[in-house]
Amino acid sequence: MKKIVIVIVFLFSFTPFVFSQSLQNEIDSLKIELKNTKDENVKIEILFTLTKNYSRISIDSALKYSDLGLNLAKKINDFENLAEMYVSSGGAYFRKGDAIKSKDYFFKALKIRQNLNDTLGIALTKANLVSYYGKYKKLDSAMIYAIEAVDVIDKKGNKRQANMLKANIGALYQLKYNYDKALEYYLEALEYSKSVNFDNFTTTLYSNLAIIYNYKNDIQKCIESNLKSVEYAKKTNNNEIISNSLTNLGSVYLNNGKTNKGIETLEEALIYSKKYNSETQSANLKYNLAKNYFKQLSFTKAEKLFYDAKAHFEKVNDNRKLFIANNYLGYISASKKDFEKMFFFKSQSDSINDKYMEDTNQKKMEELETKYQTEKKEKELLQTRTEKAETELQLSKTRTWTFVLIGSLAILIFLSLAIFQRNKRKHQLAIANQKEKNLQSILFAEEKERTRIARELHDGVVQQIGSAILKSRDLFSKLKISDNESSKAVLSTLEESSEDLRNISHQMMPRALSELGLVSAIDDLLKGSLAHVNIEYTFEHFNVKERLPEKIEITLYRITQELVNNIIKHSKATSVSVQLINSADHIIFIVEDDGIGINLQKSKKGIGFDNIKSRLEMINGEASFDKSPEKGTLITVKIKK
Repeated sequence: MKKIVIVIVFLFSFTPFVFSQSLQNEIDSLKIELKNTKDENVKIEILFTLTKNYSRISIDSALKYSDLGLNLAKKINDFENLAEMYVSSGGAYFRKGDAIKSKDYFFKALKIRQNLNDTLGIALTKANLVSYYGKYKKLDSAMIYAIEAVDVIDKKGNKRQANMLKANIGALYQLKYNYDKALEYYLEALEYSKSVNFDNFTTTLYSNLAIIYNYKNDIQKCIESNLKSVEYAKKTNNNEIISNSLTNLGSVYLNNGKTNKGIETLEEALIYSKKYNSETQSANLKYNLAKNYFKQLSFTKAEKLFYDAKAHFEKVNDNRKLFIANNYLGYISASKKDFEKMFFFKSQSDSINDKYMEDTNQKKMEELETKYQTEKKEKELLQTRTEKAETELQLSKTRTWTFVLIGSLAILIFLSLAIFQRNKRKHQLAIANQKEKNLQSILFAEEKERTRIARELHDGVVQQIGSAILKSRDLFSKLKISDNESSKAVLSTLEESSEDLRNISHQMMPRALSELGLVSAIDDLLKGSLAHVNIEYTFEHFNVKERLPEKIEITLYRITQELVNNIIKHSKATSVSVQLINSADHIIFIVEDDGIGINLQKSKKGIGFDNIKSRLEMINGEASFDKSPEKGTLITVKIKK
């Protein structure tokens, strides 16, 4: 199944900002006014407006003016504006990715507004904390603040922000896989959005609804929601969203057997991607269209699209897609009996793949050569000794039987040594086989224990903590200490512990792996690990139509966990590409990132490298670690069937 683009918005801004000259004129005017005025209250208002305007175009400039506003508000004890500046600064740090300062500033604003009994201000600050906790996967805390805030904001008559917060609650439920509740909140927000002609918001809501319906397998409503998203995007001439929504819609058609409709929709998406001049989007659409035309045996159309896409992939050095495009073009050339082109594309494809395997193969060749040379020298030595013995026997025909006996004894010693060496090698091989069996038993026991612990955590400890949260919340409410900072700290700690244990349980033995197989498990792992640390990823799989052997699935999943953790911790990557290929002789698994690259010497000494190597040895597999042709790291795993 192709990946559907998920649009989940956590911030109170659904409209992409387009820089305008009018905004720059307003900023210039405010700077002049700030310089000329001596009224400190007016200065705070100007600094707040500058912070808000700059937050849309320059985070560093926004933080500069927010610091000036904070210092001035503290100086004149203007607590209302101080809280406003803390919220504004927290939002700027949030966009910059500084989680610690963002959370700190939001809580400072919350404390001030609680002291001022500013009910609406408290609710709006909690809404900002929803954004923070949602981004950093603390979904229970985000949900508590959202539900506390939404009713207050709604009752105060701020319908726009209330419904945007309802959409965020829907997004939180979506992340928690509670699709019925997510649907309920999205539909409520949609009703408001349509009533006030909030077209950009409506577009986003229809996109999210399409995803929910897709998960619920309500294909008709999924299609209708995607079409509505396109309709509203056209009202605002947002060609990018039109193209993305059509791309998602085309994927739905293709995944549900409506091939012609899917191709037609992707063709329309391609038209809009050209309108907003996205070479990458256009190339990817051509690439996907080409693969579907190939499946329909429309080789002429597929060939042209592959050529167009290939030109862009060569320009940006996307070797993974170049590898696949060359393979397809080779098949097309073969169908036309143009064998010269077929061999050309085959050689290009092989050169890309072989480059990554070159170091590993070279090392194996060197090991084989060393082994061969050693055995050759042993044979030559034995042959030399045998020939020498035979010569001595020929020369000793006239000698006594004593010399004959000595010569025979020498030959017997040589034969004994040869037998001894052969038996020694057999013994060493038996030891190696026993070690392999022991390691297999250890890995099997480890996976079995992981499964048991994961079940115990999920069905036992997690449920107990959940019960403790509910009882604590009920007790704090009865004691009227729900707003007490200590009470909130206790609940927050329990919720974070529950979330952490749930994540640990899932990582130890994900349900997707045992129930749905490797493809679904890897997709779930990538979504859960990379999507929330702002690392983009793609996952493609080819010819994996059935479940792979259990040992291979578990091994590849554990390797993926190891590699994803390393990417998050060390690589500083912004995008990751994962590819699983089931070929005639091998299962090939490729992971590539655009980070700082791998230190091969240091990595080979690490525990993670040894774990990967040990696991692969058990299933007749091998791995090569190399620097990517672009930048970053490329890991290629090959498992022989």
